[in-house]
Amino acid sequence: MKRKLLYASAFVIAAAAFVFLSSIKNEKQETEKQRIEQSVVSTSNVQSDSKIEASKTSEAIHPKVGFSKNRSKSKTIAENKTEYRLSSKELDSIEQLKKKYASFLRNHPFAKTKQLSKSERKELSLPPNAFYEQEWLYTANPYLERPEPEATLQLQKTLQTLELTGRVPGDAVDNAWVERGPNNVGGRVRTLMFAPGSTTKVFAGGVSGGLWVNNDITSAASQWQQVNGVPGNLAVSCITVDPNNTNIMYLGTGEVYTWGAVNGNGVYKSTDGGQNWVNIFGAATANVADNIVYIQDIVAWNNPGTNQTEVFIGVDAMAYTEEVTAASGGTAGFTYLGSNSIGLYRSTDGTNFARLNLAALKNASNQFYAPNKFAVGADGKLWMGTKYSYAFGAAGGMVFSTTNGGTWTNVRNLGNNGRVEIVASKQTANKLYVLLENNSGTGDLARFAVTTDGFATAPTFRTIPDDVDTGIPANDFTRGQSFYDLLIGIDPNNDNTLIIGGIDLFRTADGGVNFTQISKWSNNNNLAALNVPLVHADHHCIAFANSSRLVLGNDGGVFYSNTGAVGATSIESRNNGLNVTQFYKAAINQTGATQKLLAGAQDNGSQFINNAPGSPASSVAVSGGDGCWVFIDKQDDFMISSYVYNVYYRKDMNGNALNTIVNNTADGDFVNQSGYDSNSNILYTNGTNGTTYRIYRFSGANLTTQATLTNALLNDIPTYLQPSPYTANRLLVGLANGRLLRLNSANGTPAWASIGDATWVGAISDIRYGQSENDIFVTFHNYGVVSVWYTADGGTTWQNKEGNLPNLPVKCILQNPFALNEVIVGTELGVWATTNFNAASPNWVQSNNGMKDVKVLSFDYRNSDNTILAATFGRGMFTGEFWTCGSSTTTWNGTVWNNGTPNKKKVAVIDGNYNTATNGSFECCSLTVNAGRTANIGANNYISVSGNITVNGTLNVLNNGSLVQIDDTAVNVGNISYERTVSIRKSDYVYWSSPISTFNINGVSPATNSSFIFKWNPTVVNANGGFGNWNAANGETMVLGKGYIVKGPESFTNTAQNFTATFNNGIPNNGIITIPISRGSFTGANYNGTNGTQITKFDDNWNLIGNPYPSAIRALDFLNLNTNIEGAIRLWTHTSLPSSAISSPFYGTSPSNYTPADYITYNGLGTVSGPAGFNGYIAGGQGFFVQMNDGAAATQNITFNNALRSAAYANNQFYRNAQGEENPDLVASRIWLDIVDSSNNSDRTLVGYTEGATTAKDRLFDAVTAAGLTMKIYSLLEDDLLTIQGKSYPIDINDRVTLGVNIVANGNYSIAIAALDGVASDLPIYLEDKDLNIIHDLRQAPYAFSAIAGQLNNRFVLRYNNETLGNNDFVLNNEVMVISNSAIQVVSNKALIANVKVYSVLGQLLFDSNVMSSNSFETSKIQKNNTALLVQVTLENGAKVTKKIVF
Repeated sequence: MKRKLLYASAFVIAAAAFVFLSSIKNEKQETEKQRIEQSVVSTSNVQSDSKIEASKTSEAIHPKVGFSKNRSKSKTIAENKTEYRLSSKELDSIEQLKKKYASFLRNHPFAKTKQLSKSERKELSLPPNAFYEQEWLYTANPYLERPEPEATLQLQKTLQTLELTGRVPGDAVDNAWVERGPNNVGGRVRTLMFAPGSTTKVFAGGVSGGLWVNNDITSAASQWQQVNGVPGNLAVSCITVDPNNTNIMYLGTGEVYTWGAVNGNGVYKSTDGGQNWVNIFGAATANVADNIVYIQDIVAWNNPGTNQTEVFIGVDAMAYTEEVTAASGGTAGFTYLGSNSIGLYRSTDGTNFARLNLAALKNASNQFYAPNKFAVGADGKLWMGTKYSYAFGAAGGMVFSTTNGGTWTNVRNLGNNGRVEIVASKQTANKLYVLLENNSGTGDLARFAVTTDGFATAPTFRTIPDDVDTGIPANDFTRGQSFYDLLIGIDPNNDNTLIIGGIDLFRTADGGVNFTQISKWSNNNNLAALNVPLVHADHHCIAFANSSRLVLGNDGGVFYSNTGAVGATSIESRNNGLNVTQFYKAAINQTGATQKLLAGAQDNGSQFINNAPGSPASSVAVSGGDGCWVFIDKQDDFMISSYVYNVYYRKDMNGNALNTIVNNTADGDFVNQSGYDSNSNILYTNGTNGTTYRIYRFSGANLTTQATLTNALLNDIPTYLQPSPYTANRLLVGLANGRLLRLNSANGTPAWASIGDATWVGAISDIRYGQSENDIFVTFHNYGVVSVWYTADGGTTWQNKEGNLPNLPVKCILQNPFALNEVIVGTELGVWATTNFNAASPNWVQSNNGMKDVKVLSFDYRNSDNTILAATFGRGMFTGEFWTCGSSTTTWNGTVWNNGTPNKKKVAVIDGNYNTATNGSFECCSLTVNAGRTANIGANNYISVSGNITVNGTLNVLNNGSLVQIDDTAVNVGNISYERTVSIRKSDYVYWSSPISTFNINGVSPATNSSFIFKWNPTVVNANGGFGNWNAANGETMVLGKGYIVKGPESFTNTAQNFTATFNNGIPNNGIITIPISRGSFTGANYNGTNGTQITKFDDNWNLIGNPYPSAIRALDFLNLNTNIEGAIRLWTHTSLPSSAISSPFYGTSPSNYTPADYITYNGLGTVSGPAGFNGYIAGGQGFFVQMNDGAAATQNITFNNALRSAAYANNQFYRNAQGEENPDLVASRIWLDIVDSSNNSDRTLVGYTEGATTAKDRLFDAVTAAGLTMKIYSLLEDDLLTIQGKSYPIDINDRVTLGVNIVANGNYSIAIAALDGVASDLPIYLEDKDLNIIHDLRQAPYAFSAIAGQLNNRFVLRYNNETLGNNDFVLNNEVMVISNSAIQVVSNKALIANVKVYSVLGQLLFDSNVMSSNSFETSKIQKNNTALLVQVTLENGAKVTKKIVF
């Protein structure tokens, strides 16, 4: 199929529905449509959800329909199920809702328009694909009578990362979903851009697949990769790059061309050249009218007047529901997404956007015009075309321009009242071309025009191209779809050469006087004789690298040309790995050594992968158009593919055609529901037409014998049909109104029965049998309803299994046959799973490893190898596995494994000595070490065990080795030995925690005086008048998860030497471990203790705990799991010897104390010690401090579990700095600052900007400190002193961070940059001294100052610009070039150069030279070492430019 719908506009569909109905009365369609449009535009009934809710029942029914807040319930323990007893009042309320929802389904305009033929839809300017109308109706919340996409987006924003402990696909890294492709079939691509400065690297935005990048578009072998930070369920509609900093990019999400289906959530920004992205504006809220849902275009524009970048976005709205009459269950009116947000938005700082409230940007009714497209002229002028806004009727066809960004002029009304696509010449000012959707009602349906005077006079309209396809009208190369597929691109070097597109592509070399067709979508309708490339239909976007090289985006993905001219091979597919295919349904074969995958794709046919490898592979289309529901016979006799409505084909097992089963496009849904009985070889399909509800049955040798099944119980559309695998010719049918029917003898004259629950409201999305005829699972499409149900008695009673599953449409369900308590569901937001399905309220978590943030529409299961096939709507196909431990065993005999190397599915038995250092690390599902045998896990090696460990022999975990387990419920038997070696001195304390059970603390260091073994008590009052002190722990059995400190052996000196602690004769700790933590009652103001140390409200909140496992845990996962503590940990490094001059609340009245600077603080932003500090993994047996959240005195639990562990986590960093941090997901710009005294003692603080942080105090990104009696630097947030402060990403150059210092003695000090990363590496870094009124450039040198003892909290400010500079002091970065080849060369294209300085990235001045009034300068006096340098260029007008180079 050549054309596309992604959610039809409620208004347009409704209007068309009225037109369709009125045509029966012989009324003129266009007249009726215009009449309805006028009524919509003039209506004041644009309603909010709250108004709709007010018209609904006031009964106390829980938002998840089917629950009552006051419902009584009884539980039968033996059956472990809950039965709900409804009051008559509740039953009456539910019945009213069911009737109302049924009326809604029947009377909504979508119910009419989704039955229109494609020709009828085309005549009404409706997109041909009706799936989204169908999906819209079935997912509607019965209360709101519309879907709730905002619920999905809000959930996506706040969802915490959780992991499963069961063995279902996606539960962990060792059991991830595997992408299967296809890797050669792209989906709909909406925007394209060549990376700045590159002619090979391309970014592509998918409609429901997120953002992708291809590093070499010239090679067909180069694969696309998905980009971090942009959710895969969003439409990426537009992308732009900062003209003054090519590392900064922006993209917009959502679009209205598909009538509101493809929602977005605002603007995303990258500051690292497109590698990582964060949402900076427009994130979803509960108020759908205020959301930024549909961004039509985005542009980063260099304002010619200021030479600064400004960012503009064009925002529109679209109706998302419509109740045409009161009979449909509510008040007539419209609900729009983003109706309060239409207009043009501007940002001058790249972060904060505001709508321009200008009279010129509004119509006479004070309604904002809806921007559609931006273009930048050769003179820098910014142009904008508009579109018709269906929300309030503001006209399209307008062209605006600006030269300063703040004022806009409406330069021309083009009269088309529709979408304006505009491009500008790069050579000639005021020369522009427009391609128009003509919504005026007269003339060609698509129009093309040119202006050479900036629309000062009327543009010249030229004849549009005539497609060779005889099925496409001569006056409309878009075939009625100019609202959808309308492309125009201009050669960047020749403004007479353009390419335009609709269904096919056309090229002009004379400014549109003549066009040549350069592509064809098929060989039908006279196209076979046209010698041009076959290119997928429906064109949306184009990007030029130069005059010859370009890329094109359409409904079939990305296409590439390196000639820009007509030729048989001039346009080629570039979809390798661009897995954004939208599948409705997928099937997998049951027998044979190889897998066969078949799936129905939107607008890309039924795709077949024969003998599929275990990775993404190429597919072939076995049938064309829109591929819909598909099946593979369970005996692998044949396959079934389908087209829309009731069009089904039979194929052999290699995809070859056997016969057409039925060719009926009049009945059924667009993507028609069907079910195939492999045991009886019968196909059942939805045969409904209007309110004639029926099921078609196809049987016989070729499935061509048709029968019709009807019954009074069949009172709505069949939305799912499931034959029984247990009882011959039994069929279960779910309806759109929530009714569940059972048909016995479905192959003949059926016996009908209703077996569903009386409370069900909504459309049934899946029916799945469990282990018997009586075990049945049912799910629902809808938002706002109980979406998961189960019966163990064939439907006599039903159990609600919603549990804590969020408000999401559930599309499919599957039970693990090896562990019946484990169930997965496919939802609007990926796969969710539970491992306690038998509980009254199951716990659901995202089973998201390898696949997430995408709609999952179907599961199929292959019994022979336990493979699950998942069909996603936007990310192709994925497979996973159900499995259980014990089905395979491999034994080590001292030389080899007798059944192959262990893996996650095999039991491993050690029956001969094994050493990972020589024989290698391995994973297994359970481990047994036989008697008399020894297994050693060496340094940086691991054994990872999913389940149980049994040690009858010896298992030694040597220093820096890891014994990892995955299943929290695994049972361990037998003792192990765990070693940990540290380099310490006699006076050093080491912070310990036991990785094994029942271990005595004295066994850690038997040679240590037992009076130097302590644990921490957070709440006792110490001698300093503060809180917390060390208590003796001599002789104590180490509590799991608790931290202890032990001093070095008495025989040691104050010269460091290695010490090895051996934890032995204990069972390895595993699974969920909890440890109580406490806080005291002090919540008052800060005060000084008796020795002058500052006491804060946090001092009685500190608790010493420890990693209880014989493997590392990830600190950030630990902090995310335990939200009752501050989001930071403190690790002791004891790099300084104790001194009597130091006082610390950690050491009470001890006569000789350690410096608090020996504590590393780590949180979600990083480590205060610097980027080369703590690696983010808390080593096995490591103790550490946490701070309980402040509040009244309380005791709570800290939790550890196996989800915190992984064989991939380094276990070799035990309390000392060892290596750089490892947090690949961190997107941040960070600044480490030191304060240094005259003796070179120092302290450090971290200020950073990262995704998720805010300007308020953030648990995971801000870490407190206290002034104490040592020199300290910190930042301030309200009354809190912070050693780490995280702020919202990206950096706002106007931000100010207040810094404080604690000075312990009068003297001279300096503040210096210790390290930088991210964007901060390229930003100016200034320190403001407010006392002296100095703004100092820290990049040039540290700032030296003198101070007297005390806290200075109002003197210093960290900032990123110098306000003393005027506008004339600024210069565009691209006007000064620094070239680094064999020497460093500076060229200024504007003012003369006065001075050049070269610094190291830490601010050390390496070179300083005055230049005698020249536009260029070169030096070879700096030795080339391939390191980063900063070149500061000062121009004679006083402006300064700093460039970072590698030299």
